[in-house]
Formats: sequence, structure tokens, C-alpha cells
Amino acid sequence: MTYWLCITTQENWEIIKEKNVWGVPERHKNAISRVKPGDLLLIYVKQRGVGKEVEGPKVVAVYEAYRRCSGTPPGYSSPLRRWGMRHSP
Repeated sequence: MTYWLCITTQENWEIIKEKNVWGVPERHKNAISRVKPGDLLLIYVKQRGVGKEVEGPKVVAVYEAYRRCSGTPPGYSSPLRRWGMRHSP
């Protein structure tokens, strides 16, 4: 089992939570192609500004990769490399 640090934005974190899918653009295909079923994905949300405040970066969840997805999801113009995932116990 390998641990992967999946760096994302707050906006993409909301999509990850809703769809239980982690994806990256085609340019990152070499990294995501090394993910295997059973690997753990640590979802890391980058620092962001909220008004005059700064919300620090943080690991928000741990998921287990369980199936590779393919194709272009609705609303995207190019294919994404994606993994279906579920919360890790």
C-alpha cells in the first residue's frame, strides 16, 4: 500500500466529496498511473485567502483508491485521469 498526497483547491475538494472521485489533468498522467487499488489518498487542500484572513493548508480526508475511471466527464473539454475512491476506515 502506498500513500499519495493529493493536493487540491477548496473548490475541487467540494467535488471530491460529492462525487467520490479524484482526478488530475492529462499532464499528470505519470503520477496518477502509479496509483493502485488499495492505496491511500490523503486529500490536502491548499492555503487560500478568505476575505482579509488566510485559511491555512490542511489534510481534510483519507480515501482508499478502488477503481480506475476513464474518459471525459461532463463539463470538461479534455480527458482526466481519475480514480474512484471511498473513505478509508
